[in-house]
Amino acid sequence: MNILFLPEAEEALFEITLMNEENEAGSGEIFINDFLQRLSSFTIKGFDYAICPYPPLESMKFQSIAIDDWVIAFLQQDEDFVVHYILYQPGLR
Repeated sequence: MNILFLPEAEEALFEITLMNEENEAGSGEIFINDFLQRLSSFTIKGFDYAICPYPPLESMKFQSIAIDDWVIAFLQQDEDFVVHYILYQPGLR
């Protein structure tokens, strides 16, 4: 499956990567590579993920997974795994 990032998700991923890089040189690249590798392990064709349990995302019928402290809200569309939002999990409580 193809992983596609909508602008909001792409911006969040860029900001998270930049934040990691500012904390320690080289850690931004390590973060983004690890994140994308872990995300790709969830792109299983035909696997139906549950609807996200967080009310605003649930109302929009987004599916979700968590990678460390990040919630990835997405929709599976044909051959595409479309990431709509990347949100900080503790902030969703």
